[in-house]
Amino acid sequence: MGDGRTGLTPGSPKEGLVYLLFLCYTYGASKNVEGDVMKKLFVVILLILTLVPVLGDLGLAAPPLSSLQQECLNVSVTSPRMNAIVRGKVEIIGSASIHNFQFYKVEFSTITDPDRWVAVSTTYNQPVINGRLDVWDTTRIPDGTYNLKLTVVDIRGQEPCRVVIPQIQVANTQPTETPTPLPTPTPTETPRAPTPTIAIVQPPT
Repeated sequence: MGDGRTGLTPGSPKEGLVYLLFLCYTYGASKNVEGDVMKKLFVVILLILTLVPVLGDLGLAAPPLSSLQQECLNVSVTSPRMNAIVRGKVEIIGSASIHNFQFYKVEFSTITDPDRWVAVSTTYNQPVINGRLDVWDTTRIPDGTYNLKLTVVDIRGQEPCRVVIPQIQVANTQPTETPTPLPTPTPTETPRAPTPTIAIVQPPT
């Protein structure tokens, strides 16, 4: 609702700020506040009124996503994910596409030496959207925990977008199962027929 004395109605946040400052100034004037205080308040009001449009031009109404975040929306690894257990030849699925795309590469590192990245295979000069990025032959490396990284490079040679998937377990060596020995059956003796006994009966004498 507008003020009867000023005729101002706050609308946007900036207009509301101006309205509030104006009310403070008119309130001070109505209460006969000392001249020095009024001058300082007036200077503050002028400074804020000057800075409001400047701050607006600097991006107070910035978009939800930065330009870099917008650029990297189509850079991702959807498989394998963190804590995945993999073996053999592993398909790496995801997206690698940016403006001014030049190539992308997929690399891996061990958790004991996370800054030493090794190429999974080669670089690729065609962007990918929701498809196979590379194939990781894990049979060539020891079992253990690894990090996986997707890097997209633009035509200037910059690397604006990177995705790291940590804690991937490579487990190619399967534990050897020890067969459970079967119990040896105890041989059972075949019952024999009883031997006939011949009784000799002598006649009485």
